[in-house]
Amino acid sequence: MRTILVVKHEKIEGAGTLEEHLIATGRPFRVVEPGETGKLPALDDCKAIVSLGGPMNVYEEERYPFLALEDEFLRGAIEHEIPTLGICLGAQLLVKCMGAKVLKADEIEIGWHPVRLAKEADSDPFFSGLPHLVETFHWHEDMFDIPRNGTSLAYSEICPNQAARIGECAWAIQFHPEMTMRMIEEWCEASPFKVDKNGFLERYRRIEKAYKKHAALLYGNFIRIADERGI
Repeated sequence: MRTILVVKHEKIEGAGTLEEHLIATGRPFRVVEPGETGKLPALDDCKAIVSLGGPMNVYEEERYPFLALEDEFLRGAIEHEIPTLGICLGAQLLVKCMGAKVLKADEIEIGWHPVRLAKEADSDPFFSGLPHLVETFHWHEDMFDIPRNGTSLAYSEICPNQAARIGECAWAIQFHPEMTMRMIEEWCEASPFKVDKNGFLERYRRIEKAYKKHAALLYGNFIRIADERGI
């Protein structure tokens, strides 16, 4: 049976609220770590794919050889129209494999910031039901351009492309809907940047209900898209 594949790139950058949602809804999924194994499964085994974040840059293929492997894997997923979601690094890998640029942002975006949906998101099934303005978590130095077969769907004050649809059933999101309290603690403790861990955690406590509601909405939309694909 085909399952939802979660591609993990870094020990402390797990699936978080996505994993919680998949377990709660009884959805079969599998987590793979190509940086550890040097392998990715056959596309025929995948009902849908989620590529998570990581501290590496998409162009560091000599240092992280699995990036080249995943580039080819994601390109194949898009060509075969397997529903695919990229988060942060995963988003950058998705647009890169389709020929778009990933470049340094003018400003590092870390912490809680609002994201606004573009008018193009009104008819997009992945963002169905989401408010036009949401507060969510960010942690990135890079940003992505939109590939020729893509459409920009969201933006923030710092980042002009916070989300994009690529082809018919792939989505790239620069922000992080998957964060848990523990993940924020671990990221802050490992960070080379000076960050406000206590402030981030306190904000999480204040908006946790809305944040998790919006995350669950996105996950539900994505899984429904996969179900409708009938793969």
